[in-house]
Amino acid sequence: MVINTQRKQPAIGHHRYGLLLTVLLLWVPAAVPADSVPLDKAPGHRPLLSPYRASYRINYHNIGSTLKRQLKKSGDNRWQLSNSLELFLVGFNESSLLRLDNQQIVPLRYNFENELSSGRNSDLHFNWEAGTVTDPARNHSSKLASNTLDSLSFQLQLRQDMITANGQLTDKVYQLAVGKRVKNYRVTLLGEENLTTPAGTFLASKLQQYRPGKNRYTTIWLAKEKQYFLLRLDRVENQQTTYSLELNKAMIDGLPL
Repeated sequence: MVINTQRKQPAIGHHRYGLLLTVLLLWVPAAVPADSVPLDKAPGHRPLLSPYRASYRINYHNIGSTLKRQLKKSGDNRWQLSNSLELFLVGFNESSLLRLDNQQIVPLRYNFENELSSGRNSDLHFNWEAGTVTDPARNHSSKLASNTLDSLSFQLQLRQDMITANGQLTDKVYQLAVGKRVKNYRVTLLGEENLTTPAGTFLASKLQQYRPGKNRYTTIWLAKEKQYFLLRLDRVENQQTTYSLELNKAMIDGLPL
């Protein structure tokens, strides 16, 4: 994704900003179990659940910004994956508190705060004993399937599944708790290609994420030799790319990707 710095960026209205946040809710960006991977600090051989900081360039209808992402430990077998974005002095914060059980990412709490529109805010509590996910502020509860994820923990689970399948995850359906509903998203492997980003050139696995019957999808590139770290994604609607995200830099345990 290349951000055009030569053109004057138009002022962004509440409607377009709201659309951008909606896209980010679905894929903005993040596992082999940490105890099953050699603790080799060489690039490409770190445990997936290793603390990291990353930044991504965003391009939305020629409007550029930077997304900051962080994965940090938050207690015994507790991790927090978070995103933050500031755009024209307003922004959002998104986080997922999770744990790892064998090869499954288990979300515990998902939070999304939008400074522009509180109606888009979400605070999901996953109660696995009761088999429910609730949003106390909205007084809403939904039933959980055994492998239900939130929008962020899904991204870690996709990396886990790609590693487990040695990059051959040809097709899988994921259940995501999004707002008041649990929705099914299908992920299909399209192939491999070399991809150049501001962070460097990588051999990438190219995937497509979509909901059957919809006219929009997301194309995802993951670094095959870097434990399928997110490199880029393009959001496509009606055959037009409306939104792009591209890795600018990443530091994992203090070392570059």
